Amino acid sequence: MERYQRHIQLPGFGMEGQARVEATNILLIGCGGLGQPVAQYLTSAGIGRLTLVDDDTVETTNLHRQILFGEEDLGQRKVEIVARRLRSMNRAVSITGVAERFEEKNAPSLMEGQNIIVDCTDNFASRALIDRLCRLHQRVLFTAAIAGTEGHLSMLNGSDQASLMDFFPKLPQDQNTPVCSTEGVLGPMCGAIGSLLAAEILRYIGQGTTQLQGRWVILRDLHIHSMLAPKSTSSPIHPKHEHTMKSITVEELVRWKSEQQPFTLIDVREEYEFEADHLGGILIPMAEIPERWNEIPRDQPVVMQCKAGGRSAQVIAYLESTHGFDNLVNLEGGILAYRARIGEGAL
Repeated sequence: MERYQRHIQLPGFGMEGQARVEATNILLIGCGGLGQPVAQYLTSAGIGRLTLVDDDTVETTNLHRQILFGEEDLGQRKVEIVARRLRSMNRAVSITGVAERFEEKNAPSLMEGQNIIVDCTDNFASRALIDRLCRLHQRVLFTAAIAGTEGHLSMLNGSDQASLMDFFPKLPQDQNTPVCSTEGVLGPMCGAIGSLLAAEILRYIGQGTTQLQGRWVILRDLHIHSMLAPKSTSSPIHPKHEHTMKSITVEELVRWKSEQQPFTLIDVREEYEFEADHLGGILIPMAEIPERWNEIPRDQPVVMQCKAGGRSAQVIAYLESTHGFDNLVNLEGGILAYRARIGEGAL
């Protein structure tokens, strides 16, 4: 136990917490930039069994962020290299590498005997599939993602039964496309978010608590934003894919303004973003929505706006599911689309 002494010294962790860590089996899907730091910390912490799933091979573009790989590994199976290097870190941990894509047909066998599923994949379609199958098979899911210079992480399917679809009720059109291939990724963000996710997994196992349960947490420009999920009422077999969110283009919004149609514009970005540039709306940052939702009118259309439309969509999903709003409209593309197609100035 000397190896884990610093964990054992933690209040609420102790010998009992470390014993829980050593008795836990984890299935980690994705051995890339996020999966590697998560796997390293779980292995160093003495997790009981770690099963890695990834069907990809090492490419040159991986090397700036996937730090377990070197140039000599190009073209080789990621999962085999990661498993081999993890075994050298802690021989007490059972490490299994599966060079397959996580799919509906192999999910039952891969998930059998696993206490926790960790999603470190790189596209929305995979995340949605993993979320649905975790709900179907009643497995706790920790998930993380990187987009450019920001990171996302959450714990789903816990006692509150929050689902990915509570936060993203409308699937993106390019859901099969890896985000890093279109938006790029700052390499060290993978280490930062992966480390945070590993810390919360270990807190959950060892101390029985995590700040991620039922929250979608975003780290952006050293600011942490989070959105609470509404209580899910969908079944594990039929999650909430059917939700249709009302939206409006920037051109339609300008026409509303010129025709003097009544509406309220609410900006859900952070104060520093609003101060740098805004469209003249009312500022209610996303993290404050759960406390300030009653400031939002119900007697006229309310246009929700953020930087690019993602945060405002999450806010609408939360307000409609939790507080029954039916007058909310998402500004497609947010302020970025407005500036690109309309130009300077407020509405």
